[in-house]
Amino acid sequence: MNTIFVKPSSNPLNRDWTISKRSEKSVINITGSVKTNVTSPEEVCDSDNDVNRKQKNIDDDNIQVLWSNFRDNTTMHGLKNANLKQRHRLRCCIWAAAFVAMACSLFYTTYEQVNIYFKYPTILNTHVQTRTSVKFPAVTFCSASPLKKQALPDIPDLEYFFLSHSILASTVLHPKSNLSVPEYAKYHLPINASWVKDTANQIEDLFLACKFDGKDRICNNDIEAIITPVGVCYTFNSRNYVSKNGQIMTSQTGSTSGLLLYLMVNQNNYVYNGIMTAGVKVIIHDQNDEPDVIDKGFFVSPGFSTFASIHKTECYDISGKKNVTKQPLHAACFIRITTAPPKRKRSYVRTLM
Repeated sequence: MNTIFVKPSSNPLNRDWTISKRSEKSVINITGSVKTNVTSPEEVCDSDNDVNRKQKNIDDDNIQVLWSNFRDNTTMHGLKNANLKQRHRLRCCIWAAAFVAMACSLFYTTYEQVNIYFKYPTILNTHVQTRTSVKFPAVTFCSASPLKKQALPDIPDLEYFFLSHSILASTVLHPKSNLSVPEYAKYHLPINASWVKDTANQIEDLFLACKFDGKDRICNNDIEAIITPVGVCYTFNSRNYVSKNGQIMTSQTGSTSGLLLYLMVNQNNYVYNGIMTAGVKVIIHDQNDEPDVIDKGFFVSPGFSTFASIHKTECYDISGKKNVTKQPLHAACFIRITTAPPKRKRSYVRTLM
């Protein structure tokens, strides 16, 4: 008679036990008075599934105990009453529904607040102050033609030279003039500030009449010539003028007040240049800023009356200091005077050509 002995595991908590192979040892089976020597019996141990199942039950019991302890001892409102093992199931369901609604509301509110925070909202405090007068800004005028054709020397093919160096150079059939040829040496002129001013449009050629707040003014006294990347421009109420004569103030609004100019555009004296237009470019800026004649401003066309309404924006830092830059108006915060719709009328610049 063969008998299979089940050898208990020496370490029941070990999960790595498997069904062992046949043992090399002999086991003695005693039946009655007969002793039988059985060789190589099968030793059956606990399988992995049984061990894992027992361990899982232990883990589940531990989780339930931890959850019960946390639920019964927590100070979170309502969670203690959301116990399904209580006698009053309806009250437990109501508390559970209230707890879930509170948790959803909490997560939704947190999400909304975080979303608003990363939008970086800005709070603006608006204070209305009534002023009887305000400072008038500086206004710079630049002709579309940097040079006056009549003021240039009488050089053959000069028109082709300007045309070959303009934006229409790719369409010019006439070859570009090579100024390094010795024959052109007698036409070489010293290019300096004096030459630029002499060959540019003069104040009396460009400005026919000037008025401010309905009063006649002398254009030569109120307008200053400055040299810019596009040639000679003229600034009304410049920094030098303010330092000598004081700040110009304005107290009226409307088309009959502010700055009124009558300009003369003589297109017969135009030369080819980087822009193909006729008229005058107007740049409104602060006296402490250099006019950005390339990227800022607007053009007024000849033959029309142009009205420009402006408003002023001043930026201050936290310490209360005015943030002013002497560079062209590229900074994020600066004293800025820009064009605005006609509804916001403060001062006017009228140009008639």
